[in-house]
Amino acid sequence: LENTRYIRAYAGVRPIYSSGGEQTGGDRSAGRGFVLLDHGEEGVANFLSLTGGKLTTYRLMAEKCADRICELLSLDAACRTHLEPLPPSEDGTHLEHRAAERIGSSKDSTDDPLVCECEMVPRSDLLRVADTSARQHRSPDLTALRLRSRMGKGPCQGTFCSIRAPKYLFGEGDKRKKAEWVGDFLRERWKGVRPVLWDTQLAQAELTQGLHCGFFSLEAPWNRGGE
Repeated sequence: LENTRYIRAYAGVRPIYSSGGEQTGGDRSAGRGFVLLDHGEEGVANFLSLTGGKLTTYRLMAEKCADRICELLSLDAACRTHLEPLPPSEDGTHLEHRAAERIGSSKDSTDDPLVCECEMVPRSDLLRVADTSARQHRSPDLTALRLRSRMGKGPCQGTFCSIRAPKYLFGEGDKRKKAEWVGDFLRERWKGVRPVLWDTQLAQAELTQGLHCGFFSLEAPWNRGGE
């Protein structure tokens, strides 16, 4: 761990359920399992609450909830989600396991240049995400691209790909709008980078600041949505 490069820190929250009984250990003594509550017992019909649990139990949580719904509707159907994988999505092929490595090694970089070298995200992936977002009536901004392609999640945390992506996707376009996108994108990255600013990642942050503030004036009021 002493030699590991820490790229980013993050934290999350999840609900834990307590039945309301006396707890001697406070919140720490509440169970970490999930609970399915049928509010029909409280006089509220057709209302279920599913709480607690964690990401690794989401499928099982959904199964138990669906089983209870089937029971209430007098349906007899066996769950299959633990046996049959979800069908593949054409829009999500680039998110498959080790897809980035396959894409990076199989494509001609002059034909399909890499936008994010850290995560091996080519231009074609970003175009696919932008097209999917448009069909879903969503704005294909840099945050949407990050969530769907992993762009900006590597060691440089968007230092270079945040510059390339707007150019590849939207050409010259509205330069002020693109500057706002880049600024918003990097500010979101900064939230996770700030807690690990030492050693190599500190040098990376200095490079990012010099590039984006020195060359592109992203700290200037007109690039922060000001007047």
